Amino acid sequence: MLALRRRGRYGLLYIDGDADFFQPAVNPIRGAASASDLAFATGRGPDIVSDIEHRRPLVRDGDVAVLASRDVADRERLGCQPLPTELLVVDRDDVRRLGVDAATREAVAFLTRAGGPPNGLDPPRCRRLRRDDHAGGGRPSTRWP
Repeated sequence: MLALRRRGRYGLLYIDGDADFFQPAVNPIRGAASASDLAFATGRGPDIVSDIEHRRPLVRDGDVAVLASRDVADRERLGCQPLPTELLVVDRDDVRRLGVDAATREAVAFLTRAGGPPNGLDPPRCRRLRRDDHAGGGRPSTRWP
């Protein structure tokens, strides 16, 4: 993310069952950064991890789409800071209601909207990659190249 930030503004599609937005004081796994990844990337947390090269934030709140998180009750119960309203959140229940394709399209549309991050996703390239993954009627490959 630092390399992208050095190049300017970009978007982030954050796909995870947990939004990873805990502040250090209430981190449920004894301060492990893995419970705070998104918080740090958006500039919340100790300077050593959230203000690298004085480039806080690595990604702007409004340039983040969170997809498939399922931890809202845990975040509230444990006193996690709220997710910023500028983030698009398509949580697990939304994904179930909309379906994976529609939920993903909503997130990509958010990241590629007018006024959104100029270094965001390239929709034509995303469509081409998806089509290539399904070439021959099979499922997308899960093997590394």
